[in-house]
Amino acid sequence: MPYYLEGLREIVRRDVEVTYFNEQSIVAKENLKMSKRIVCVDHVQLPVSDLIEATAWYSKILELEVMSEGWLKFSEGPVLMLHYTNKDTKVAWRSDTDFPMPAFMLLSNNIEQLHRVLIENNVFIRMYQDEGFGIVLKFVDPFGNELGAYQPHAR
Repeated sequence: MPYYLEGLREIVRRDVEVTYFNEQSIVAKENLKMSKRIVCVDHVQLPVSDLIEATAWYSKILELEVMSEGWLKFSEGPVLMLHYTNKDTKVAWRSDTDFPMPAFMLLSNNIEQLHRVLIENNVFIRMYQDEGFGIVLKFVDPFGNELGAYQPHAR
């Protein structure tokens, strides 16, 4: 077993124990959060070659709220931070089948509408299909960053 997995079962068991019992366990869970080295994702960074154009694109196409140039806010979760660079760099990785993959996935409440907006705005779409757990949409922003969104099936 890799060293970083040692003790994982104990950590998971401890988290479950403090999550579901009573008011004291809620306090215990909050104390456990406070003691962790990492609390959450604060912001996600993407490289872009034009900060003004990228801010406008993410605001218009993905309906993110502009906080200031290069800083956009999702309805929930971390902030998106766009970084200007003159280097030919983008966020992506490749699967074992050499398929370009996004570094993170966005959650959508209306994936069909998002798909339609992407098509209307000539955005390159890599994939749009039902993956069993939900509809997955993978696309590329105008700066070459691989992005993904999905809408889970209703339970």
